[in-house]
Amino acid sequence: MSFQFVSMFLYEFCVLLEIFLWCYYGNEIILKLLCNLQSEQLTTSAFKSDWSDCNKEYKKDLLLFMIRSQRSLELYAGGYFPLSLRTFMAIVKSSWSYFAVLNSVRSD
Repeated sequence: MSFQFVSMFLYEFCVLLEIFLWCYYGNEIILKLLCNLQSEQLTTSAFKSDWSDCNKEYKKDLLLFMIRSQRSLELYAGGYFPLSLRTFMAIVKSSWSYFAVLNSVRSD
């Protein structure tokens, strides 16, 4: 239990906690939005609206809205990976794998 071990342990804990918080709250936001807004219901409601008498610009916007609402909603970190608990678990698993590889290389 050297000072270097304790400091590295605390550093790793803080980094994992920070990543976990971002992923957890991103996951919660996604779940809350999906519970309140079902994309299929949005598309159906938009189609059932009185759009036939509207101008061409409105019809185009409504079509884009209907296409976009069919995709699932995800929050991305920097546009690279989604903020979810699945992402956090993938980060933890891959970091453990990297650690195991580096540890085995160091011990040889």
